[in-house]
Amino acid sequence: MIRVANESDAAACAALYASYVTDYPVSFEASAPGAAEMSARIAEYSSIFSWLVWDENGVRAFAYASQHRTRAAYRWSVDVAIYVADNARRKG
Repeated sequence: MIRVANESDAAACAALYASYVTDYPVSFEASAPGAAEMSARIAEYSSIFSWLVWDENGVRAFAYASQHRTRAAYRWSVDVAIYVADNARRKG
């Protein structure tokens, strides 16, 4: 089931995201954020856009949009990020 994320999803999202920071060169972060930081991100990004989770016996993936740039010309542009658990990839 795909649904809107809430604060109780923060730990699961942080755990899922950690491998993207430590094992893949895609996050551009030096260290993986913990549950508290992920909770703050969910709250911040969800104030404007939706933060979604794929919940199938736990969070298997999450996706969110964030503002691309602050200049007026970019007001309709967003950055989109999608993170899928290792054991949930290539499942259709």
